[in-house]
Amino acid sequence: MIDGIAVGGFNIIDLPFLSEQLELPCIAIMRRLPNLVAIDKGILVIIHNANA
Repeated sequence: MIDGIAVGGFNIIDLPFLSEQLELPCIAIMRRLPNLVAIDKGILVIIHNANA
């Protein structure tokens, strides 16, 4: 069992691949909705820093 599939809103566990490897169905349940504004800001910071 793992505690979630995402860090900072970005998926890090490939559920279809995991399901295929385990030969079992896998599902993800979110405890709460992601903060989409914070995710957008984080992406913009990364893009800005990459272009600097």
